[in-house]
Amino acid sequence: MNKKYFLGLWTFVLWLALSSLSPLEATHRVAELQKKLNTILHKKVVKELHLEGEKKEHVLKLMQELDTKKVVAIDQLLHLREELSQKEKDKSISEVDLAKMIEKMDSIKQNIRSIEQEKVDSLKKILTEEQVAKYIVIEHRVAEKIKAAVRRRLKENLKETKEEPHHH
Repeated sequence: MNKKYFLGLWTFVLWLALSSLSPLEATHRVAELQKKLNTILHKKVVKELHLEGEKKEHVLKLMQELDTKKVVAIDQLLHLREELSQKEKDKSISEVDLAKMIEKMDSIKQNIRSIEQEKVDSLKKILTEEQVAKYIVIEHRVAEKIKAAVRRRLKENLKETKEEPHHH
């Protein structure tokens, strides 16, 4: 599973959720969206891997803990992007400050990737090789479904945007 691809997809999905909202609403909406997506993923993982009892609780706790860290990091990244976008729009940022912000964003992206890797490495200590492989595939498939839904939503939004001028 390509971590960069998955990270890019989550960031894109969350950016879409953000794009039409005020920063405060957006933060709340991103948190809600991420919680829903994680709930779906966690339930699917437990079901597909036939996890029960202590192992199930251990895996769920691990996923929730690391996914919460990831949500916080994604939130930081989105806030930075928003700030950067605003400063570029207002032309109120020096190249030095711009470089610092880009470096900080890159550092956060690296942190998100390391959280993802930590999750897989931790699961390897608890689950069989087959279960870990299945987890990676499930995560990938959920990402694909989200990507398809995002594409549909984008197409709908484009159609609505094109139709709007006709509504007087």
